Amino acid sequence: MASIFRVFRKPMLLQPEKVDKIVLACVHLHNSLRKHSSKITYNPPGTFDSEQLDSGTVETGSWRREHQNLQSFLPIHQVRRKSSIEAAEVRVEFSEYFISHEGEVPWQLNYC
Repeated sequence: MASIFRVFRKPMLLQPEKVDKIVLACVHLHNSLRKHSSKITYNPPGTFDSEQLDSGTVETGSWRREHQNLQSFLPIHQVRRKSSIEAAEVRVEFSEYFISHEGEVPWQLNYC
């Protein structure tokens, strides 16, 4: 599907809920195109893997050769590990609220 839908060619830096919707939409479009469009225009012969029934071997499709070096995930060293200043400020605000008399709950000091 990455050969048709470019969104799969790089990491999706989106909320998981949005990624779920995008993947489902692409799957539905892919299935619909395979079912209803001309086979020659959407998936010409040799696009997808095929099994040779007489020999039992699998012939790889062109999509594998075109995207062999494609990486789906970012290397771990490129992922931001430090939260933003805004996130830190929100955490401080919550902690101050829950420690104060206004946000305190009766059982919160039982575990200290």
